[in-house]
Amino acid sequence: MVVVPPILDGRYRITLPDPGEYERAMAEEGEIIFSVPAGKLEELMAGLHHLEVVHLGYTHLAPVVRPDFPQPEFYRKLFKHWGLDGTE
Repeated sequence: MVVVPPILDGRYRITLPDPGEYERAMAEEGEIIFSVPAGKLEELMAGLHHLEVVHLGYTHLAPVVRPDFPQPEFYRKLFKHWGLDGTE
């Protein structure tokens, strides 16, 4: 019943996979099913494209792993309070 409700009521639907989706559709535990009514697909795609154009999606982030990146003052205070500031 993942496909039928969006056709009937014209609303988006998010469904958690059940054993049938795991077995027959090879869904994995970290996945969800997002059903889109056909009449709203163009609007959804335009919105996703806009997010890509203005770089608001996560795909434009560059992973940064630095051992000593500058920590905000809030963290420095907490680490000092917990004795984790490296001064001992």
